[in-house]
Amino acid sequence: VLEDTCELLHRERHERVQAEACLSEVVKELQDKGPAILRQRQEWESAVQANQVTNHKLEVALGELQEMKAAMEFLRLQRERSMSDAASLERQNKDLTMQCRALLREVEELRNQLASPAVQRALVRSSSQGQNQGTPNIDENNMPEVGTGVDAQNFITQHLVIYKNVNQLQEQNQKLLKVVRQLSADNERETEKMMQQLREEYGNKIDVALKE
Repeated sequence: VLEDTCELLHRERHERVQAEACLSEVVKELQDKGPAILRQRQEWESAVQANQVTNHKLEVALGELQEMKAAMEFLRLQRERSMSDAASLERQNKDLTMQCRALLREVEELRNQLASPAVQRALVRSSSQGQNQGTPNIDENNMPEVGTGVDAQNFITQHLVIYKNVNQLQEQNQKLLKVVRQLSADNERETEKMMQQLREEYGNKIDVALKE
């Protein structure tokens, strides 16, 4: 029994020595690797913090990109509306031009009718009504031209006012068409300029955010 007890004590002592040696080795290894582990932890924390900053900048850049897309979409819709308005005004101008041409044809027909001898005689007879009975009759062979009789001149002027207004209307239509085309071109250039500025502005912001 004594021998067994001694053997057991000897084995326990040996195991304790081995355990202490192993523990000492672990402690020594921890002491040797402690600074490196601490440094790695600090580097990991710095990397996590930098990653958070980068993610925040990326979110900001994505938000600005969405704003740029919304602004470009707004400009695209505005450009489409402007082009649609310009096309509508141009169609209206074409319709008015057709109406003007039709009125011009009617006025030209009226001018030809007024220039006919029969109409001139009728106008002269109309101008002579209401005069005294002693007034000599007008010789139709020496009848004045349409532009020389007072009543005839007034009559023609009243009917030719439409012709002058049509000319003015046609000129205004041409000016309107020119203005519409100029406004459409200016709006298109301004839209392209604003879209280019937005691309450059937000593109630079995104590049800076991603580089930082």
